[in-house]
Amino acid sequence: WALPLILAGAVTGWLFFPFGALARKVSGLLGDHVVAKAVIAGCVLGLAGCALPFALFAGEAQTEELAECWTALSASVLIATGFVKVFVTQWCLNLGWRGGHFFPLIFAGISLGYGLAALTGADPVFALCAVTGALVGAVMRQPLMTVVLLFLVFPVAGAPVLLVAAAVGALLPVPAAWLETPQPR
Repeated sequence: WALPLILAGAVTGWLFFPFGALARKVSGLLGDHVVAKAVIAGCVLGLAGCALPFALFAGEAQTEELAECWTALSASVLIATGFVKVFVTQWCLNLGWRGGHFFPLIFAGISLGYGLAALTGADPVFALCAVTGALVGAVMRQPLMTVVLLFLVFPVAGAPVLLVAAAVGALLPVPAAWLETPQPR
């Protein structure tokens, strides 16, 4: 299951860039209307949260909660949460909300990894390392830094899987116009 899991994470990480380009375009169309941007971002996040409650939060605290209850959730909910979390992260950051993208992306990878583990029967820890490593590697574009960052949540024993997955994610070509990442405000 290594290759499909890594590719799923890498593609999800790759989607971070067109989602960001779209959000920056919408933000540009809204100009300096700070309140309108905040309201629109809040509405999108709220709608996502109604369908997928784990998509609402940054993910630091929710990672433990998800680890305890993931077997009670369907694979489709977990997978959808991973994709939606990547989208709403870009949406909120580019429309002026404060925060960063590292923990939300790590959480997205964990949710997607649990969903794919449930779908395939793959070992959950392996699936989490493969998917999250590839997703964050695709966004950061620096496999070694990705692995060091992911040691915040994953055991050192997962380093080989994390490194291979992050390297594959970083290899996906991303158009230069999409490479701008949101800056914390």
